[in-house]
Amino acid sequence: MAGAATTANGRCPGTRHAFPRQYATLSTEIVRDDVTLDEYVTVSLARVQQNHPQYRLDPATVQPITLGGKPGRTYSLSDEQGGVPIRVMRFVTLDANVAYMFTLIAPETDADAFAAQAQVMWDTFTFTTSR
Repeated sequence: MAGAATTANGRCPGTRHAFPRQYATLSTEIVRDDVTLDEYVTVSLARVQQNHPQYRLDPATVQPITLGGKPGRTYSLSDEQGGVPIRVMRFVTLDANVAYMFTLIAPETDADAFAAQAQVMWDTFTFTTSR
Protein backbone atom coordinates (compact mmCIF):
# COMPACT_ATOMS: atom_id res chain seq x y z
CA MET A 1 0.00 0.00 0.00
CA ALA A 2 1.14 3.47 -0.72
CA GLY A 3 1.63 5.91 2.07
CA ALA A 4 3.63 8.92 3.03
CA ALA A 5 6.39 8.85 5.55
CA THR A 6 8.97 11.44 6.38
CA THR A 7 12.26 11.55 8.14
CA ALA A 8 12.95 13.80 11.11
CA ASN A 9 13.70 16.69 8.75
CA GLY A 10 10.23 16.48 7.17
CA ARG A 11 11.48 15.01 3.91
CA CYS A 12 9.89 12.04 2.22
CA PRO A 13 12.34 9.12 2.11
CA GLY A 14 14.00 8.77 -1.26
CA THR A 15 13.17 12.32 -2.32
CA ARG A 16 14.67 15.76 -2.01
CA HIS A 17 11.23 17.24 -1.29
CA ALA A 18 9.96 18.36 2.07
CA PHE A 19 6.29 18.84 2.81
CA PRO A 20 4.15 20.57 1.80
CA ARG A 21 3.89 18.55 -1.41
CA GLN A 22 1.03 16.80 -3.14
CA TYR A 23 1.32 13.13 -4.11
CA ALA A 24 -0.89 10.79 -6.10
CA THR A 25 -0.31 7.05 -6.35
CA LEU A 26 -2.12 4.04 -7.74
CA SER A 27 -1.74 0.64 -6.11
CA THR A 28 -3.20 -2.63 -7.33
CA GLU A 29 -3.60 -5.91 -5.56
CA ILE A 30 -4.89 -9.30 -6.68
CA VAL A 31 -7.72 -10.44 -4.39
CA ARG A 32 -9.81 -13.59 -4.15
CA ASP A 33 -12.86 -13.63 -6.42
CA ASP A 34 -15.20 -13.79 -3.42
CA VAL A 35 -13.84 -10.66 -1.67
CA THR A 36 -16.39 -7.86 -1.52
CA LEU A 37 -15.57 -4.18 -1.77
CA ASP A 38 -16.50 -3.57 1.87
CA GLU A 39 -14.35 -6.51 3.02
CA TYR A 40 -11.40 -5.16 1.05
CA VAL A 41 -11.82 -1.64 2.45
CA THR A 42 -12.03 -3.05 6.00
CA VAL A 43 -8.81 -5.02 5.48
CA SER A 44 -7.02 -2.08 3.86
CA LEU A 45 -7.98 0.21 6.74
CA ALA A 46 -6.70 -2.37 9.23
CA ARG A 47 -3.37 -2.46 7.34
CA VAL A 48 -3.11 1.32 7.44
CA GLN A 49 -3.74 1.32 11.19
CA GLN A 50 -1.09 -1.37 11.64
CA ASN A 51 1.53 0.29 9.43
CA HIS A 52 0.73 3.92 10.30
CA PRO A 53 -0.84 3.99 13.77
CA GLN A 54 -0.48 7.77 13.87
CA TYR A 55 -2.99 8.16 10.99
CA ARG A 56 -6.45 9.11 12.24
CA LEU A 57 -9.47 7.96 10.26
CA ASP A 58 -12.35 10.37 9.89
CA PRO A 59 -15.31 7.91 9.94
CA ALA A 60 -17.59 10.46 8.27
CA THR A 61 -15.38 10.31 5.15
CA VAL A 62 -16.09 6.64 4.41
CA GLN A 63 -18.44 7.16 1.47
CA PRO A 64 -19.62 5.30 -1.62
CA ILE A 65 -18.25 6.51 -4.94
CA THR A 66 -18.11 5.32 -8.55
CA LEU A 67 -14.79 4.74 -10.34
CA GLY A 68 -14.80 3.67 -13.95
CA GLY A 69 -18.45 2.69 -13.68
CA LYS A 70 -17.69 0.39 -10.74
CA PRO A 71 -18.84 0.89 -7.15
CA GLY A 72 -16.08 2.12 -4.88
CA ARG A 73 -15.37 3.65 -1.49
CA THR A 74 -13.46 6.68 -0.39
CA TYR A 75 -12.08 7.61 3.01
CA SER A 76 -9.68 10.12 4.52
CA LEU A 77 -7.03 9.93 7.19
CA SER A 78 -5.15 12.74 8.85
CA ASP A 79 -1.64 13.04 10.20
CA GLU A 80 1.12 15.56 10.65
CA GLN A 81 4.34 15.29 8.67
CA GLY A 82 7.27 17.61 9.19
CA GLY A 83 5.04 19.82 11.35
CA VAL A 84 2.46 20.17 8.57
CA PRO A 85 -1.08 18.73 8.96
CA ILE A 86 -1.76 16.43 6.01
CA ARG A 87 -4.73 14.52 4.63
CA VAL A 88 -4.42 11.07 3.06
CA MET A 89 -7.39 10.43 0.76
CA ARG A 90 -8.05 6.94 -0.56
CA PHE A 91 -10.34 5.91 -3.42
CA VAL A 92 -10.88 2.15 -3.78
CA THR A 93 -12.69 -0.07 -6.27
CA LEU A 94 -12.62 -3.68 -7.43
CA ASP A 95 -12.60 -4.93 -11.01
CA ALA A 96 -12.93 -8.70 -11.14
CA ASN A 97 -10.19 -9.91 -8.78
CA VAL A 98 -8.07 -6.74 -8.84
CA ALA A 99 -8.34 -4.03 -6.19
CA TYR A 100 -7.39 -0.51 -7.28
CA MET A 101 -6.45 2.03 -4.64
CA PHE A 102 -5.80 5.62 -5.61
CA THR A 103 -4.11 7.57 -2.84
CA LEU A 104 -3.83 11.35 -2.70
CA ILE A 105 -1.68 13.00 -0.04
CA ALA A 106 -1.66 16.74 0.46
CA PRO A 107 -1.23 19.36 3.14
CA GLU A 108 -4.61 19.87 4.83
CA THR A 109 -4.81 23.42 3.47
CA ASP A 110 -4.58 22.09 -0.13
CA ALA A 111 -6.45 18.79 0.24
CA ASP A 112 -9.90 19.89 -0.96
CA ALA A 113 -8.50 21.60 -4.06
CA PHE A 114 -6.29 18.58 -4.82
CA ALA A 115 -9.29 16.24 -4.44
CA ALA A 116 -11.31 18.45 -6.80
CA GLN A 117 -8.56 18.19 -9.41
CA ALA A 118 -8.53 14.41 -8.97
CA GLN A 119 -12.31 14.34 -9.45
CA VAL A 120 -11.68 14.95 -13.16
CA MET A 121 -9.78 11.65 -13.26
CA TRP A 122 -12.53 9.79 -11.38
CA ASP A 123 -15.17 11.18 -13.75
CA THR A 124 -13.28 9.97 -16.83
CA PHE A 125 -11.59 6.80 -15.52
CA THR A 126 -12.39 3.62 -17.44
CA PHE A 127 -11.26 0.02 -17.19
CA THR A 128 -9.90 -1.22 -20.52
CA THR A 129 -9.83 -4.91 -19.53
CA SER A 130 -12.93 -5.07 -17.36
CA ARG A 131 -14.55 -8.48 -17.02
